[in-house]
Amino acid sequence: MQPDLWRRVYESPWHNPGFFWLCGGLFFLGMGLQQGGLGGFLLIFGFTTLADCTLTGGWTPIPSGTLAGTLTSILFVILGDLRYLLLIEALRGGEGLGAPALRRATALALVVPLLAFGARNAWPLFLQPRPFFLLYELLFFALALGVGLAALRKLGDDADAPLVRALLAFELIQYGLWALADVLLLADLSPGHLLRLVPNAMYYAFFLPFVWRVASRSRRLA
Repeated sequence: MQPDLWRRVYESPWHNPGFFWLCGGLFFLGMGLQQGGLGGFLLIFGFTTLADCTLTGGWTPIPSGTLAGTLTSILFVILGDLRYLLLIEALRGGEGLGAPALRRATALALVVPLLAFGARNAWPLFLQPRPFFLLYELLFFALALGVGLAALRKLGDDADAPLVRALLAFELIQYGLWALADVLLLADLSPGHLLRLVPNAMYYAFFLPFVWRVASRSRRLA
């Protein structure tokens, strides 16, 4: 039995790529925390974004439909939303990408999951995946808009106001397209899947390069 056990360990996806992703993640996390500022932000969330598409996509070693799979998906949704909220709070508060902005952004990132799962427990409609996704998307669209407008009001004519507008526009387009795609899919219109490719690419592939491009000169994110 012992050789079979070690063979299963060797061939397990928790060994490759799981263990190597964990080691790489700890390395990039340490580098990001040491570097700080926008560079650290890009390092840390670059890794979490790749980990997200690996652990929640077609290559995941986590069996679908399990509690571990559900919790993993929830964690990465919160982390994905945290990227935008942390940047906005860093710009609005003026203290940069430090602990105060992170605390505020984390609290905000928990609002929509709590509301969405509360609605899921209250109304059977939201036990179905597609209506639940649409609810989440509409709730976060509203939150992103409110947080972005609050930051713009505080910043006024500050040099970082155009950056906030750019981040807000990106987030609203992304979540708006997700919501529209799910409306199409709820109407049993297959092109909704095609439309979802656009916000998926914005979320996984283009958000961090966009941030690097528009935010690299911000004094608050240095």
